[in-house]
Amino acid sequence: MADGGIRTWRAFLTHMGTVTLGLLIAVGIAQIVESIRHHNQRQSLQRQMRAESEQNLAVVEDDSNGLRTTIQNLEAMRTALDNAKTSGGKLTFAVPAVQSARPGWYFRTPTRATWNVAVSAGRVTLLPAEQAKSYGRLDFNSQYVAESENIFNNSFYDYLTELSVNHLDAATTGSTATLTADSRDRLLRATVQAQEKAIDLLQDLALYKGALESVTADTRSLADMYRNQQKAIDEDQRAVSALLHREIVTR
Repeated sequence: MADGGIRTWRAFLTHMGTVTLGLLIAVGIAQIVESIRHHNQRQSLQRQMRAESEQNLAVVEDDSNGLRTTIQNLEAMRTALDNAKTSGGKLTFAVPAVQSARPGWYFRTPTRATWNVAVSAGRVTLLPAEQAKSYGRLDFNSQYVAESENIFNNSFYDYLTELSVNHLDAATTGSTATLTADSRDRLLRATVQAQEKAIDLLQDLALYKGALESVTADTRSLADMYRNQQKAIDEDQRAVSALLHREIVTR
């Protein structure tokens, strides 16, 4: 009887050990499968972020080129108005190239789809902490560019309105324009304001460009991204200063 009890307990323990081992193996396999799935999802998200950033870099470069043309045209108008001559109680000046090749509302907006989807799907937690912060910084800069673009568009619209009011929107380059002192002052204010907002937007695009370049280079440190952004801002400041032949100070 005693031997039969021992055999029964041994069989029971052996059975439980087998079941437990089977469960542990099953859980281990499930964890391995889940780990592989998360690894693949993380790599897919990283590839998508790099690909989207490369596309957005092309958009930023195109927008920046159009914005530089706008800044240069606004500088020409600003110079012409500053040098206007008094004649018969009014002010006259030679009309510069006042039409921008790329008005503000023609700018293309970079896409944020990949990061938005990742956030909605809860995949951000799959990324290393520093890389997730870098992607978050990139998205923040993208939103900032959109806000800055809206501000510029409003200012540029005011400038175009002043051109239209003074019948300069269709004026021939090099022709002589005549304005009252008050009209000249209003147009000059609108010109200066539009140019300042254009420069601000160009700086924000440079900041965003630095973040995009960090992502395409797979830089995963937020500190490295900040250094890339500062480099991009410095380059932009030198380029605009050379374009306008005067020092431009970043905000």
